[in-house]
Amino acid sequence: MSGEGAKANADLSRTAQTGDLAGVKAALAQGADVESVDAGGRTALLRAAWNGHAEVVSVLLAAGAKTDGADDKGWTTLILAAGEGQTEVASLLLAAGAIVDSENNYGWTALMRAAFTGHADAVPLLLAAGADTEIINKKGQTARELAIKWDHPEIAEMIDRARLRREVEAEMNSEAARP
Repeated sequence: MSGEGAKANADLSRTAQTGDLAGVKAALAQGADVESVDAGGRTALLRAAWNGHAEVVSVLLAAGAKTDGADDKGWTTLILAAGEGQTEVASLLLAAGAIVDSENNYGWTALMRAAFTGHADAVPLLLAAGADTEIINKKGQTARELAIKWDHPEIAEMIDRARLRREVEAEMNSEAARP
């Protein structure tokens, strides 16, 4: 990669992390690769999503950034955004096609991360997008169990209500399908 390309990529990463919209646009205009990664495998989109910079996320998505890129540990943009309570960003990512149940290297999903960190505002968004409440991480924990362990009973209740609603809907659908 040329020195100019490497500088544009570094500028893109830095400005995306800080939310410098003009800087992101300038780096892209200078030829920055929207999928370039830093030493930890983080793209500009991941950095912007993690820090809640919705306008930057929109620009990067429009420039072709992949919604499900992940860093070296498998943390995706959606997992990090939800885990930080960045609901506007999470909504943008889901609307752009982010996979709600993507798992990182530890088997964690966006719902698990939001349950663990206590970001109750992100949980309904993820549940509405179809997040699977039954996924178990590599330590044998579900999102509900993480919510309980880390003292977020309101999140455990949301998950319980979503499970119950899904069970009732499935039962109603199976009964409707019977002759």
